[in-house]
Parts: sequence; structure tokens; C-alpha cells
Amino acid sequence: MAFPINTKNINALEREIRWLEAYLESKLMSYFREDREEASEVAKLAAPDLSGGSSEYEGIVQESNLSESERLVLVLALAPYIRPQALDLLLVSNTASSRSFTEFGGVKVSDHAGFLPSVDTALFLVSSNDIARRLEAVQLFSKSSKLHRRNLISIMYPEKEPWTSARLNPSEELLVRLSLIPKW
Repeated sequence: MAFPINTKNINALEREIRWLEAYLESKLMSYFREDREEASEVAKLAAPDLSGGSSEYEGIVQESNLSESERLVLVLALAPYIRPQALDLLLVSNTASSRSFTEFGGVKVSDHAGFLPSVDTALFLVSSNDIARRLEAVQLFSKSSKLHRRNLISIMYPEKEPWTSARLNPSEELLVRLSLIPKW
């Protein structure tokens, strides 16, 4: 039995993941600059226009009325499933400490060689080191947020660790709706 491929979803997800890649590259370039003119650089990278589209993904974004920050969190959660190498930029080592950058977050697991995003990863992308913006962005993960109410993300909260170190995943329902896993 052939696995159904939804080409409309492919096109929408391609645009969205390219936006994440450009956003991430711009964010990191700005972050590592001495002058940190981050806001103006990253602000130029508006999310792709998905209005009028007829794919399942576009429908989800439109029906949920997701903000750019919410879409960024959503595509970040989806990245390991649709283009894992998109997050490889976050695997960079901090030469001062000879380890990964704490602020980039990420979850290490034994069998996956790539970068798995955490809530910290999303908070970094949305707010960098701005504490006020970070505290606002925390609301993206509340149980009352659109991402949770619409069952778009799943957060695997760790025991005895900061909640922001939790792994950020798309919900299983979303993966099925987008044909990224087979219907079991």
C-alpha cells in the first residue's frame, strides 16, 4: 500500500522550512555580531504568506490564526520531521566553554545525531537574550495557548530539570494530519 503524498502540504511546508532556515541563519549572524543589530535584521524575514492556500498545513495555520511567533515555534517543532539538517546551525560549539551554547537549548538523545529543539530553543529564536520578550514568549507554551488548545505541539517535560529544557515536538495528531507519519 502506497503512503499518500500531499503535494500541497509539501509546497507549504517547503516555504515554511525555508523561512525557518533563513530566520535561524539571520538570528545567529546577528547574535554573533559585536553590535547585535538583531531586531532590524531578523524583522525583515516575514513568514511566508499562506493565505488562500488549500493545503492541510495552510488550513491549520489559517484556522488557528497563528502569529509569526507561534508559526516559528510550530515549524521549529516540525523541522526534525521534515528537514532535520535545517537545525544543524544550532550544533555549533561555544569555544569559550568547549560545549554547546546553553541559550540554544536542544535535547540530546542517544540515537539521533541531529539537533532536537527544546522550549529553550524556541524562546531563543523568539526573544534572544531580552528577558522581557522571553517572559512574554513563555505564554506560547501555556496550556491556554493556541498551540496547545489546537493540539499542535507536544512538550515532553523532564523530571528535575527546568521546564524550558523540555523537548518541543509536534503533536502526533498534527503529524498524522500532515501525512508525516502513517495513520496507525
